[in-house]
Amino acid sequence: MSGKKNKRIEKNKRVWGIDEKPADIKFPEYMITSEKIEDERVKALPDEVRVRIDELHSKSKTKPEEVIPELLRFIEKYPHVPLFYNYLSNAYLIAGNIPDAEKLIVECYNKFPEYLFAKVGYANVLLKKGEGSKVPDIFDDKSNLRDLYPEREVFHISEFVAFTDTLVRYFLFSGQIDRAIPMFENLCPSGEFGLNLNFTP
Repeated sequence: MSGKKNKRIEKNKRVWGIDEKPADIKFPEYMITSEKIEDERVKALPDEVRVRIDELHSKSKTKPEEVIPELLRFIEKYPHVPLFYNYLSNAYLIAGNIPDAEKLIVECYNKFPEYLFAKVGYANVLLKKGEGSKVPDIFDDKSNLRDLYPEREVFHISEFVAFTDTLVRYFLFSGQIDRAIPMFENLCPSGEFGLNLNFTP
C-alpha cells in the first residue's frame, strides 16, 4: 500500500496539469517554452505583417474561410516563409477542405523539408494513406527533438506536442506499442493533458 502511495507522490512531482505548469520546462536535453519562438524568416517580415500573422492564426480557428484568401496572398508575396503554408493548411483542415490541405502540406514539405511542422504534416498525411513506413526517413530516424535539431536548445510547446503526437501515431501504426505508450503519457498523463518530466524518447 505504501509502495503505491510513494509511486503516486513521485509521479505527482514530475507531472503538471496545463494550468499548473511553469512557463518553461527544462528537460535534460532541451527546454520547452510557451513563449513565442520566431524563426529568422518571420523576424525579417515587415512589422505590420508580423502583427497580422497573430490575428490570422487566431481567426483561422473559428472562421477559417475568412483568412484563407489573405494567407494565399501572403504565400504569393512571401513564398520563402513556411509559417504561411502551415497556417493555410490548418485553415483548410478546419474548413473541411482536406484535399487542398494535404496538397499544401506536401508542397510545404517539398519546399521546406527542414521545417518541423512540414515534417509533422507530411508524416501525418503518409500515416493517413497507410504509408507510415516512410515516416522514419522524414525524421532521420530520430525520436528526440534535440537529436533532430542539435543546434537548438529551446522548443515551443506546440512543436513538442505536434512532434510527440506524430511519433505516437507512427509507433501505433508500426505496432511498437511499447514505444507509443510512454510518449502518449508525456502528453496525457492520468488522462489529463500535461507534461511528464521523465520524458525519455
